[in-house]
This record gives sequence, structure tokens and C-alpha cells, in this order.
Amino acid sequence: MVSVKFYLDKADKNKRSPIHLVLRQKEVQIKVATGEKICKKDWDNKNQKVMDSEYRHNSINKFLEFLKQEVERHFETAPHSQFTDKKVKEKISSLVSSRKENS
Repeated sequence: MVSVKFYLDKADKNKRSPIHLVLRQKEVQIKVATGEKICKKDWDNKNQKVMDSEYRHNSINKFLEFLKQEVERHFETAPHSQFTDKKVKEKISSLVSSRKENS
């Protein structure tokens, strides 16, 4: 069973914190930047969502949900031999990159 969670990393000089995806399966933990930054006050840690006090909350929350679903689907369908840190990071990074290109 794979666990996919999000957390805020250390804030930058503008007090905006990057949102990271953390994937855990058994003893393996993989952390990948989502490319999104928000203020800490706009993060609902319990529900793993951006609050509506952030003007882009809908867009960011949809993207985070998309990332979570894609990671879970990848783990459900890919053979277990493909679960290397590098391959999983590449998969998530490609999803993040495609969002940046389409924004």
C-alpha cells in the first residue's frame, strides 16, 4: 500500500513555502517538489489542501489531487520491479513539468 501526502517545506524570503509530495511504501520514502508555493497560513495540513484564502486554491488543489491519483494509479498498475526511487521521481517530475509547460 502506498501513502501519498503533501507537506510544506521551508519558506523562501517572500514567506512562500514549496509544496512537496511525499510518497511512502514500506521502508521507502520519496520526496518530490510539486512546483507550487503558498503561504503557510493558507495550508490545511489535516485535509492536505490549500485553503480558499489563497487565490489559486482551486487550481492548486486540483493539481495536487491529480498528482496523488496518478502516483496511486502508477503503483497499482506498474510491476513492482519498476519501483525505484529514480523512476518514481521521474514519473512525478514529468507530471510537474507538463503542468508548467501548459500554464
